[in-house]
Amino acid sequence: MVADLERAGKRHAVITGVFEGGDPVVEAEIADWCKAAQVRRRYRR
Repeated sequence: MVADLERAGKRHAVITGVFEGGDPVVEAEIADWCKAAQVRRRYRR
């Protein structure tokens, strides 16, 4: 997936860790990215 994003010239981030099982660092980072995506989507409309 990362290679496809690179070829398309799209920005991306990779989060490493375990999502299922309660890794609080991973959960917080994913939540931050989701909030950022929501803000961007709202500004586009």
